[in-house]
Parts: sequence; C-alpha cells; structure tokens
Amino acid sequence: KKMVFFVLVTFLGLTISQEVFAQQDPDPSQLHRSSLVKNLQNIYFLYEGDPVTHENVKSVDQLLSHDLIYNVSGPNYDKLKTELKNQEMATLFKDKNVDIYGVEYYHLCYLCENAERSACIYGGVTNHEGNHLEIPKKIVVKVSIDGIQSLSFDIETNKKMVTAQELDYKVRKYLTDNKQLYTNGPSKYETGYIKFIPKNKESFWFDFFPEPEFTQSKYL
Repeated sequence: KKMVFFVLVTFLGLTISQEVFAQQDPDPSQLHRSSLVKNLQNIYFLYEGDPVTHENVKSVDQLLSHDLIYNVSGPNYDKLKTELKNQEMATLFKDKNVDIYGVEYYHLCYLCENAERSACIYGGVTNHEGNHLEIPKKIVVKVSIDGIQSLSFDIETNKKMVTAQELDYKVRKYLTDNKQLYTNGPSKYETGYIKFIPKNKESFWFDFFPEPEFTQSKYL
C-alpha cells in the first residue's frame, strides 16, 4: 500500500468560517492506518452520495445550547440538526438566513422523541446574505503520494466565507471517485491527510482515516 497520501488545499482568496487552530504537519506515526479500520466501507458510503445542501434557511429550534435544528428535507430526513463548536457560534447563526453544506450522519443523531426522519451534521453553516460570489472561485488542490506530487485538480465554491466541511467534502469526493481513496472494501492507501491553508490564518489538517473503532458521529 501507499503509505502517505497528502493533499494541499490553498484558498488565499477566501476566508474559513469557523475558528481553527494552527497545526504543524503530522508525522506519519500520528496518522491513523486504514488497514486497522474494520468498517472502512462506511466512510465510502458517506462520500458516494451527495452532501447535505440547503440555502437561505432559518433555524426553528434547539436541543442544546450549541446546536440548531432546521425544518429542511432530504432523501432520508425531514429535520436536520447541526452541532456547532459552542453556544456563541450557535447564537451567531440562530434565527438568521443561512446556507448549510455538510455530510449527514444518523448513528447517535438525536433531535427529539418524535423525530423519526432526522439527520445530523457538524458545523457546515454560513451566513446567506452577502456571502455569495457572482463567479464561483476555483481552488487548486495538489496531491502528493509518498512525497511525490502526482496530480492537481480544481474544486469550486460560490461563497466568500466557506466552511472547512465544504472544501473537505469536495476534495474527498473527487479523490474517492477518481483515486479510490475510499472504496466498498479496503483502501489502497494506508495513511493520508488533507492540509488547508486559508487566507490570513495558519494551516491545519484532517486525517483521512479514523480510529480503528469509529462511528460516523465521531468521525465527521
């Protein structure tokens, strides 16, 4: 298997919407190994389908102080809860017209006793008003495998302030469709990570693979 699968996403003309903390590049020993994950195909199913996307919607309820609930529908849900970093961020978006972009999970997703068709996401919220670009912004993604740059491709966003969730999904979706990052079985990559370099902020990264005993709710 290829050992290190590294992806660099530089978006100098855009701003990341949530607070993130600068991170040094990981040592390979820090990264989770795909061969130790028993149910890796569950990640493949997350990126095989379409993301959760809703525009110009307002929250209707809260379960906890750091989440927001929306009356929006998708193929498998009629209510959507987003869990935000803290109460301050939830207050910022509460009762505001927002756009939502994320990957839903259902395991351990709890809204209320009567919410049978419900889904949850983490973050993924941006203000709707004044946050759209007339022409979508192209973001160059550079991919290195075992220290050798092997390809580059573009992703697009129509937002001035964009979430890491949106960019992360689009990169992983492309790599799953074109480079078999995730498959309905073992991955051909043993380790990997995605590094973001946002405008006016320090870089940060996400591991491509979860801990061995993962659930969707812990991973996303």
